[in-house]
Amino acid sequence: MDKAIAKAISTVIFGVGILVAGIGSSLPPYGLALLSSSLPDTAFAEWRQDRDWRSEVAAKRARGEKLDSEIRNTLMRCVCGTTFDSWKPAESYQHRAHITAAQATSGTRR
Repeated sequence: MDKAIAKAISTVIFGVGILVAGIGSSLPPYGLALLSSSLPDTAFAEWRQDRDWRSEVAAKRARGEKLDSEIRNTLMRCVCGTTFDSWKPAESYQHRAHITAAQATSGTRR
């Protein structure tokens, strides 16, 4: 086996995704074909999706924007189906009885 192929196989595959960083030019065409034939098509799709997501996160951070998980949301849904703002006592007080009754019934307590 060619040294470039052995190096590619040992450094490229991790988990289901792949990383081809800096070795594509050193691989002969048959080496890349051999490597890609052993990986399922979903591995390439998963790697592309992960790469795109990471670039979106980096772009948001570069622009100074918050990520979706960093934006505070105080809206809650009551067991009666109404959505209310938990930081407004006038809206949330009437739903406390519904929530505590549902927690007592299911045995869940927070």
